[in-house]
Amino acid sequence: MKTKRIRSVVPVYAAAAAWVLWSLTLPLFRLHHILLCAGFSFLVWFIARKIWKDKIVELPADPVPETTGNEALDRFVANCALAQGEFLRLSGAIRDDAMSLCAARLSELTGKISARVRQCPEKLPKMRRFDSYFLPSAVKLADAYERMGAEGIEGENIGGTMIRIQNAAPTLISAFENQLDSLYSDEAVDISTDITVIENLMKAEGLSSDGKELK
Repeated sequence: MKTKRIRSVVPVYAAAAAWVLWSLTLPLFRLHHILLCAGFSFLVWFIARKIWKDKIVELPADPVPETTGNEALDRFVANCALAQGEFLRLSGAIRDDAMSLCAARLSELTGKISARVRQCPEKLPKMRRFDSYFLPSAVKLADAYERMGAEGIEGENIGGTMIRIQNAAPTLISAFENQLDSLYSDEAVDISTDITVIENLMKAEGLSSDGKELK
């Protein structure tokens, strides 16, 4: 199990207080005065370190990632998880409400896409472009928007780039939504076929809603 050392801040505060106390009670305008004060401050810090010792806390072991046995699928799921977490982080960091919502939406869609591909691994070959280009590009743009917005200025380069990212955001979301929708194409066809068969059987058996009574 991993451990982490947590240093107490009390010795630092005590050393700083020693400088303040010295300056209020003793002279501090010659070099030897400063050296004496530094020595006194170090002594206070050393004593405080003995009293307020570091704490050693145990950290839980890193969770073992769940695998599917399919290396390519596991890699895709891991990439989506990283991107989903980054979108979520950026959603909280971006100051613009509309763009914050866009980042949150991208995080949601990424999670749904990942879950769908994990559910239907045979669809993984269709996700290469999404995995290698669209997903990392969307993260890059969202990250750039957050970093530029944090600068607090609206220069030609920063302001112009942020506006272009804002304009591209709806297109990105639409691309992610279309990607998710495409993952249900086979199922949609199967369901449509089932519905057609059911409707035809209902008509043949007089069970349709055209006013005919049951036979």
